Amino acid sequence: MTTVLLLTRDPELASDLRRVVLAAGAEPVEAPDIARGRPAWPSATAVLVGDDLLAEASRSALSRRPGVVVVGRSRDRIDWDAALGVGADAVLALPDDERSLLLRVAEACAGSRRRGRCLGIVGASGGAGASVLAVALGLALARTGASPVVVDTDPGSAGLDLLLAAEEEQGARWGDLVAVTGALAPETLRSALPVVSGLAVLSADREAGASLDSLATVVDSARAAYDAVLCDLPRGRPDVLDLVAPRCDELLLVVTTDVRGVSAGRRALEALRPHGPVRLVVRHRRRSALDPEQVGAWLEAEVAAEVDDDPGLTAAVDRGDPPGSRGRFGRTCDDLAAHLLAAS
Repeated sequence: MTTVLLLTRDPELASDLRRVVLAAGAEPVEAPDIARGRPAWPSATAVLVGDDLLAEASRSALSRRPGVVVVGRSRDRIDWDAALGVGADAVLALPDDERSLLLRVAEACAGSRRRGRCLGIVGASGGAGASVLAVALGLALARTGASPVVVDTDPGSAGLDLLLAAEEEQGARWGDLVAVTGALAPETLRSALPVVSGLAVLSADREAGASLDSLATVVDSARAAYDAVLCDLPRGRPDVLDLVAPRCDELLLVVTTDVRGVSAGRRALEALRPHGPVRLVVRHRRRSALDPEQVGAWLEAEVAAEVDDDPGLTAAVDRGDPPGSRGRFGRTCDDLAAHLLAAS
């Protein structure tokens, strides 16, 4: 767990700071004087200096470091020269600035953690099966013991949780996160989202889809909270693509083996390639003469996997069966999951 240094001898202020740090998912390290706090000063993720120790801290020749916040009860009581002396990034007053303090601590903690692997998945054309692949790949990752989350990034989505028959599961949806403007503590996000068979799901609900104002922040927070983040990307939404694709380590484009599918794939690749590496998942169409090797050659892109045209898959999802739980599609998702984890 990341640590945050609290420098104050005021017991009430220490109690408030401790509560904020724990809410951000960090461990408070408390010191009632500079001498006892000095060893943790360089290594702590953030430092919260109480106004009661501010003057002492500014005279102590502490090394300059980012993430120092001065906290008191009133800005009128703050020695601003001393705040500059300790290299404070901000001066906050409780209780009015408690939310700002929580966001600062959470952002510092999120930035210090290992970032989970992030994969964007998008269909070149309607009905290609990108959403089903995103969910099935997430379930495959969960079977390995990893902690994955699938994120429904489509503002117009009907709800990715429907593919898991999880629409009645308790937990946060996008409608609960529309006001998020700062990083979410990993523990907060993990405890908020519904989990199905080891896969956490951030879905639209029946009233609200992904919020463009919160999307980038939530994806960044998810990378700090999970081993793998699977972003189900919408077609025809360059605004969403510009926000999410740069945050992905890799993009998977689902292309079908028909002329219209390949043509749509070419247009999609033009939009995706500026954002990072793109590989193909080729889905067979019945009665199509094209094979995955030809599709990859025409699109000049590596084929990561091929998926059979399985009419039973849609029926299985409609029954509430988790996609990719068996058969060749499941084995394909297991292989993709192994590749994703190996690249982490």
